[in-house]
Amino acid sequence: MRERRETGMRTTVWLAAVVMVLGLYSAPAAATSCAQTDAAEQLDRSDAVFVGTPTSSAADEDTVVVAVTDVYKGEVPSTVPVQVEPDMDVQPWAFEEDQQYVFFARGADDGALTTSVCSGTGPVDDAVLTELEAASSDRAAYRPTGPSPTPTAAVPTPVEESAAGGVTAGSGDDVVVDGSSEDVNAISPVLVGVVILALVSLVVLAPAYRRRRSRKDSVTPTP
Repeated sequence: MRERRETGMRTTVWLAAVVMVLGLYSAPAAATSCAQTDAAEQLDRSDAVFVGTPTSSAADEDTVVVAVTDVYKGEVPSTVPVQVEPDMDVQPWAFEEDQQYVFFARGADDGALTTSVCSGTGPVDDAVLTELEAASSDRAAYRPTGPSPTPTAAVPTPVEESAAGGVTAGSGDDVVVDGSSEDVNAISPVLVGVVILALVSLVVLAPAYRRRRSRKDSVTPTP
């Protein structure tokens, strides 16, 4: 009987310890919980609302650089840094670079954009986008324009040298050397004909040469 009581007491103490540990883990979560608000309320509270993909973290660990794809409120460039408020549990490195997020941000005094854990910022969700589009129906959502492309230098056309004796580079197969013009296409058939004539002459004359040589050897008297 005594052993049963001791076993029951150990079990009770163990369960109490488990409950205390679970309570310690759940307390911060309860402390950081935010009031439930819909996308329309978050849209009204925010100075800028946009969808984008984090590309990297800036030198400041509390700032994430976002490539913006759609803007629902405010004027946002194609790439914008967003500062995460210090009380936000999700630090910038928790953002996945291949994941799209909807950002509800406010403008700071220095012009930077800031967001927080209770601002509504989070991964893109179809339901959130539907509410956001319905709430921003009176606003014209737009895609940000990137920086204007750097003008490229015009490709120069072939330059013709006017000096006497120079070589003129131009289109086509005509080559000008020292003022005279020769057609490359006209030279090629001539060269082919010369090569063919040489081969035919070699084939025809070789047997006659060998017969003549053999006759000369047979006529030569022996000493």
